[in-house]
Amino acid sequence: MKRQFMRYVIFALLIFSGYAAAGPIDDVIESASDKGDSQWLGYEVPMLDNQGSPCCWSGKWNRPDQNNRMCSLARDHHSWGSIQISDRERHNSETLKVLARASGGEITRLLVVGDDCQVDTAGHTLIWLSDVSPKESLDFLGRLVQVRDEDVASRAISGIAYHREPAASGILIDIDRASSDEDIRDEVLFWLGNARGEDGYHYLKEVVIKDPDPDIREHAIFALTESSVERAMDTVVEVSRKDKDGDVRGQALFWLAESGDERALDAIEHALANDPDEDVREEAVFALSELPNGQGMSRLEEVARSHADPDVRSQALFWLAQSGDERALGAIEHALANDPDEDVREEAVFALSELPKSQGLPQLEELALNHDEPDVRSQALFWLSQSNYRGAGDVILEVLNRDSNEDVREEAVFAASQLPDKQAVALLGELMRSHPDVSVRREAMFWLAQSDDPDALDALDDILNP
Repeated sequence: MKRQFMRYVIFALLIFSGYAAAGPIDDVIESASDKGDSQWLGYEVPMLDNQGSPCCWSGKWNRPDQNNRMCSLARDHHSWGSIQISDRERHNSETLKVLARASGGEITRLLVVGDDCQVDTAGHTLIWLSDVSPKESLDFLGRLVQVRDEDVASRAISGIAYHREPAASGILIDIDRASSDEDIRDEVLFWLGNARGEDGYHYLKEVVIKDPDPDIREHAIFALTESSVERAMDTVVEVSRKDKDGDVRGQALFWLAESGDERALDAIEHALANDPDEDVREEAVFALSELPNGQGMSRLEEVARSHADPDVRSQALFWLAQSGDERALGAIEHALANDPDEDVREEAVFALSELPKSQGLPQLEELALNHDEPDVRSQALFWLSQSNYRGAGDVILEVLNRDSNEDVREEAVFAASQLPDKQAVALLGELMRSHPDVSVRREAMFWLAQSDDPDALDALDDILNP
């Protein structure tokens, strides 16, 4: 414990005592190369306002342990960023600390952290440079964007974005314009939206309007939803209506929904009513289901009941079922009883299988036994067989004993083959031995022969060689 404590103390003394190396950044890198070893160097520059305090943390990116924030010079960190510390207000760092490991004339590891981020030096010597200017820092990080190491390049981009120096925006824009690497461009666009305010917004707007690559325009859309500029969302709405590529319009709708912005619902409604691309209309349905706090559920139910496009109605039923919303069952029952499109009615059966078992399984059993349409009865049998419902075998047997439709009976045998292995083998063997309908016995034999379960061969042998 004492040794660990001293690591942090040494690091703090290096930073705050004004300890300086004999030369600038490149001199330290060259010196490390000449000696054939690795060397950590560090410096600080003014950090952009209101960006929190970047640091490493434990846990997954979406479930961080915010009380265990620490970076180490001894190991890589996959969880890094600027997050709010629990139980107190967000700390906005005034300085950005850049820590780099030089080895063989190259930078092999890079950390950019805020002024309250604890760093474990892990016994490494850290050369602290006290006179690095923002321009020198930006030049240094700009060169690192071109290195082979993706992690170093990624941290260099974020480091540039965090600089208070106004020129940082232009450097990021120049990197994007010069790069043909989609991953680099994606990273740069994100940080332009996330950190660079008006400068970032104006460039991202240019990208979403003019860039010929739809994948890049999609990256720019997400970056716009990260922007603090109010007009950014207006631009995303415009893209959702006017971009020539349907996938881009669909992504705009998705990110609008994810953002929770008040303009999202109108944009989704416009797409549902006017977009000529079926895939975009279906993406709009999904976007409805993604609106926060169930805002889109009432509208999703209306779409499931009355939209003119059958594929859109089907998608609405699916996402209602996935949502767990209490309105889902009513919309599905309405489709089964009233929708004029056969495909929608079959999709409604599948949607039932996606509901909580206490809601969906009784309805599937009822449909399998009693629905007027053979195709609906067949679909209900199949989804029952996929559900791990203990009573599925009994329902299949009852259908085979009383349903007069040959296609439904054939589907029932197939459903029997989809039951868990032992249950499937037992039921198929029983059907093969004793069902009065020769076509059912033949189907049972076929599916029993397809089984990988060793008991299936024994069952076939017992039946064929009594």
